[in-house]
Amino acid sequence: MLRTLVMDVVCLLIPVDLLGLLKWRSNTSLLQQNLRQLMKVDGGEVVKFLQDTLDALFNIMMENSDSDTFDTLVFDALVFIIGLIADRKFQHFNPVLETYIRKHFSATLAYTKLTKVLKNYVENAEKLTEQLLMAMKALEYIFKFIVRSRVLFNQ
Repeated sequence: MLRTLVMDVVCLLIPVDLLGLLKWRSNTSLLQQNLRQLMKVDGGEVVKFLQDTLDALFNIMMENSDSDTFDTLVFDALVFIIGLIADRKFQHFNPVLETYIRKHFSATLAYTKLTKVLKNYVENAEKLTEQLLMAMKALEYIFKFIVRSRVLFNQ
């Protein structure tokens, strides 16, 4: 009962847009909208719930492994989060992201989906200039996720 009460209080503190993403399984019909809305949430709120947000993104990707419906939106959301952490304002969350990749990240097939979206952006650079530019800025961490995913897959 106490745990439920604590969770209810925490949910009241999370912005509605972020909460929609974190509770994505409860209403999958709003998933695309919630992924788009994530990129409008205040950066301070996103980094407060960094691990939960990353877990949600990769769970969405992996639980829809037979489809590429959400891959681009998840990729863009991941690039958005990496961009936040690259910002001077949130640089102190860099070690949190590094630790997440090394110790908590577990999406063994994410490398295929991340690589596919990145390849699409490169191949269609003329049409997707802005998306490709944002992805290039986040490339270091995109590759860290790809490499870690592939290592986990091989194990």
